[in-house]
Amino acid sequence: MAVMNYYSSRIWMAFALSLLTASAEARVVRVEVTARETVLGDQSFGLPGSYEKLSGKVHFALDPTQALNQLVTDIERAPRNDQGEVEFSADFYLLKPLRMERSNGAVLFDVVNRGRKTTLGTFNWASRSLDPKTQEDFGDGFLLRQGFVLLWLGWQIDPPLREGLMRLYAPSAEEPGGPIRGLVRSDFVVREKVYHHSLADRNHSAYPVADPQAQENVMTVREGTEAARQPIARWRWKFARLEEGKPVEDPTHVTLEGGFEPGKIYEVVYLSQDPPLVGLGLAAVRDMISFLKYGATQPLSIAAGSVDRALGFGASQSGRFLRTFLYHGFNQDEAGRKVFDGVIGMEWDTVEWLSAGIFMFFYFNSIRIIRTHLMQGNHVHPHQGYHHERYANDMQGKEAM
Repeated sequence: MAVMNYYSSRIWMAFALSLLTASAEARVVRVEVTARETVLGDQSFGLPGSYEKLSGKVHFALDPTQALNQLVTDIERAPRNDQGEVEFSADFYLLKPLRMERSNGAVLFDVVNRGRKTTLGTFNWASRSLDPKTQEDFGDGFLLRQGFVLLWLGWQIDPPLREGLMRLYAPSAEEPGGPIRGLVRSDFVVREKVYHHSLADRNHSAYPVADPQAQENVMTVREGTEAARQPIARWRWKFARLEEGKPVEDPTHVTLEGGFEPGKIYEVVYLSQDPPLVGLGLAAVRDMISFLKYGATQPLSIAAGSVDRALGFGASQSGRFLRTFLYHGFNQDEAGRKVFDGVIGMEWDTVEWLSAGIFMFFYFNSIRIIRTHLMQGNHVHPHQGYHHERYANDMQGKEAM
């Protein structure tokens, strides 16, 4: 019965996807293909035939004075090229029929979760892989047999520095008089005693300290979320990691004399600089999908008109991305054309559609998109979990910081 329910739900979802159909240009400047090969040795997937996979980098440029693009925090402070545009790029990964006329005309966009692909595991009952190559990685081939074009694009700046994880490469905001500096907060709880710890969350890339000796740098410890913070003497900790038991200066790690104790909440507030424009991840997705729908993409061997529908899928953090994308008006490109024709956003733990009505924060300098509230950690960070109505009320009349 469980297997029947699983397949019934998959067929329903595929049916729902198939029903979703369908002035400046989308600002994809260049598609750089670095790898290309057929899938599973030219194996056929029914009517769509054989598939190929392509990967590389997409280069973007956008007009910072355009109203839609001004939704990106600090866009006015971004460096510009000779045409007055803001440039950025993102990793991409694509699966498509070798003969595009056999596709179903729809691109299914998988919002990568912390740089990782999810749709093949969700729809194809496949193993999770950063670079699908084996039969297990493609599962039963469900989405490919339906003729979908499958797309992944990096939208986060801070996934772990690991080959295969997809990321966004965004410029940093700057001022005419020099770099922008500000305070960054990092808190963590360890399960066992350790002597150094990253300033990032879940092994992601951290914002480095700008001046290790700055008076603004503070470390505190407390016994619980409601307990008072106790300052830790500055001489007891430093920005460093341990190698063979010896401290090595590192702007993204901290060490503490005596070590970090399990169960306690450690918090570091420190001075950083050069905040990246994380909101460009929203613009990257918008412009890449528009690029596929409304123009010929010669480097990808996709002729104009081959794709006429775009569908988005995301769960957990990725589902929140889609809701935020829709709510803030990114579902139209610079020419006012529709981007996604439909989306499925959900929470894994609640199995609620549209990610339980919660959002992500792209509106502050040096925001950490990765952080989510835990039992004891990350409680003071702008969080992804505002309810729709509360979020709208909180943001009304406020300017991005």
